[in-house]
Amino acid sequence: MCFSKRKKNTFQAGFTLFEVLAALVLLSLVLSRIIPGFIQILDSNARAQQRLEAYLLGSGKLEEILCQAERAQEGKFPAPWSQYNWRYDEEKSGEYINQILTVKWKDHLDERQVYLRKLRINTE
Repeated sequence: MCFSKRKKNTFQAGFTLFEVLAALVLLSLVLSRIIPGFIQILDSNARAQQRLEAYLLGSGKLEEILCQAERAQEGKFPAPWSQYNWRYDEEKSGEYINQILTVKWKDHLDERQVYLRKLRINTE
């Protein structure tokens, strides 16, 4: 019998250090492009939520003013909406009355506002 010596394969499966570093660099490049997009989406979602809250609060307050349940011209909303301020104005022009309710709030460093308007015919 002839025994032939087989050479054992000493090759080990795995990645080299260069391949791992290249993968990490590519991953960081992809994440650096994706993360700002996610932040922008979350920020615009928060702004839309605040705008909707301001509109709903202002709509209710304008109805209170019109049915004379509220006599003040400006104020703050109760908690948990205490960051929202409101102001009511009337502009009379001829036979029309333009009723304006402005809701303001702070968004990070900016001040945001929503206007709600109702136009009535002056019956006086």
